[in-house]
Amino acid sequence: MSTPVFDEFVPVTEGVPVVNAKHVDFGGGDIADGIIYANNDNMIPFPYYNNSGVVNENATFTYDSLGFITINKSSNSTNRSQFFLYNTQTINLVEGKKYTLSINAVSGTGVASVYFANTVNESGTIRSVVIGSAKDSTVGKSASVTFTYSKSTGWVNDLIAIYVEPTDKCNNLKVEVMLEEGGAMHKYMPYIYSRKSLRDDIEALKAR
Repeated sequence: MSTPVFDEFVPVTEGVPVVNAKHVDFGGGDIADGIIYANNDNMIPFPYYNNSGVVNENATFTYDSLGFITINKSSNSTNRSQFFLYNTQTINLVEGKKYTLSINAVSGTGVASVYFANTVNESGTIRSVVIGSAKDSTVGKSASVTFTYSKSTGWVNDLIAIYVEPTDKCNNLKVEVMLEEGGAMHKYMPYIYSRKSLRDDIEALKAR
């Protein structure tokens, strides 16, 4: 299969143009050989680093096929309850570019936060250097932060995690988390490969 080529174009859905879209051309030259998706894509790979159903510090974190995360925590914990969305090498962010991290609480009760960090390993000690964090998202409220990406000394990998403070409780708190290029938060969009139809399309193209 040839290397994808990105062409800017404006697709039309029900007669309404969608601005700032891209077409991924896998070599066939027509729209059937590619995938259409919008800019401001969610850059957090899916499935997440932690498995759905993981329990940490009295909190249970589950997620569905679109990347929505549900948190349940009924009692206090000794430490923050954490769920890692990403913790493997790098998401291929570009140094000096701006990115926006956001969290939105969709339903349920409770409060959750998310952060992005570089993890470094110096003299056998692992440290977290927070680059940007979006804090305290309650139902009906979104939180976001824009940061300029840079690699810390001793850089190993990028890390994105949701956390709930030790004394906070959550009852079916459903949240959506997004990392995107640029300095503005947009409406949540699932990671492109989390959409089954797109995964099927990709596999079909690979089999050509």
